[in-house]
Amino acid sequence: MAAAIFILGRMSGIERPPIVASLPGSGDHDTLIIDVGANVDCKPAQLLQFAVLGSVYAQTVLRISEPRVALLNNGEEEGKGNNLAQQVYALLKNQEGINFSGNIEGRELFAGKADVVVCDGFVGNIVLKSIEGLGLFFIRLLGRETAAKTPGLERFDYTKTGGAPLLGVKGVSIVCHGSSRREAVASGLRIAENCVKNRIVERQEAQLAKILAE
Repeated sequence: MAAAIFILGRMSGIERPPIVASLPGSGDHDTLIIDVGANVDCKPAQLLQFAVLGSVYAQTVLRISEPRVALLNNGEEEGKGNNLAQQVYALLKNQEGINFSGNIEGRELFAGKADVVVCDGFVGNIVLKSIEGLGLFFIRLLGRETAAKTPGLERFDYTKTGGAPLLGVKGVSIVCHGSSRREAVASGLRIAENCVKNRIVERQEAQLAKILAE
């Protein structure tokens, strides 16, 4: 993140660029979770910015006109969570231009109840790596049991995704897993190629200017 900020610079209105990752969903598309590791200590206003970036990314990449944005919490009720979660909830609830659907629990990440899930990088990184580990465990387990490939569970294999975009910077930056090998790096390069071809940076800046001005 530090290198991307120094070389590319931040978009207007963004304090701390977050990493967005895609989780397999039960619907027609995946669910985005943001931040998954770039910022472990966050202020409420920064999580609001994450929500804006995630919403814009879902519009430009997933082609969702009004993406549902949810806050990862330990309960669905409005008063749940620590002080940070409660403050962020209030900000999201009152932010125009964001389709805020409320809190979402960890067990519902794959239920298709939200298009974008917001959290700080400390929580998001733990969630992401737990999911990766569980997916790889089941792939190995079922592979031994059935002696066959499990294409459904391979969606949890990080090497197939390759990396996650760092949003909020004036350029394309893909963050790869620390243990990435050539297959994962190649997958990350394909994400970067897709971002350039679809002019993700320009579209984010245009939508950000519109939402943050409201």
